[in-house]
Amino acid sequence: MLNILFAPLDAIALAKEKRNIGKTFLILFVASILASLNVFVTTKGFSDITSALGVFAGTFLFTLLIALLLKLALHVLSQSRGYFEALTTVTYGFFIISCGYLVSSLISLIPSTNMYLKIIVSASSGLVLLFTLVMSNVVVLRTAMELFETDLFTVIIAMVVIYIAVFWAIYLVFLNSLLVSMLGMLGGMSGMGTPPLG
Repeated sequence: MLNILFAPLDAIALAKEKRNIGKTFLILFVASILASLNVFVTTKGFSDITSALGVFAGTFLFTLLIALLLKLALHVLSQSRGYFEALTTVTYGFFIISCGYLVSSLISLIPSTNMYLKIIVSASSGLVLLFTLVMSNVVVLRTAMELFETDLFTVIIAMVVIYIAVFWAIYLVFLNSLLVSMLGMLGGMSGMGTPPLG
């Protein structure tokens, strides 16, 4: 599992050879646990178990959804492969991000007594995040290319389409909930001036 972090090309080649969806689900499970551990690290305690469980379930389900979207996009664009390839692609990227964010959160816990130490801790934490975000995206692109047996341009187009679709879906859901709440407030205000019947 750690070869995803330290030898991603070997991990991708092994996934392509073995095609073990059980291992992919195990990696996704571990990545979701790591993401939920970040809740405990950032809140500096184990009091927020509900949030941690929510992060675990949310990241697990969101990864499954993004994998489905990637499968659909790459199937339409390149007419190749299936859900295993998409889930492995997204899971490998998510695993790298989860590990990097946990390490970054742990670094930020280092007590900083003066300004210079605060700068060093913040810069180190930021560099770990930057490195893992770059590695995650590159591994996702490479894994998709290898497992779907398609070119980089097709994978980039599919990823851009997915990113835009997810952004718009979140935006429209937020906008819809804002409009519904505003209409509810206006409806409540319009009934304020009506005299009682009888």
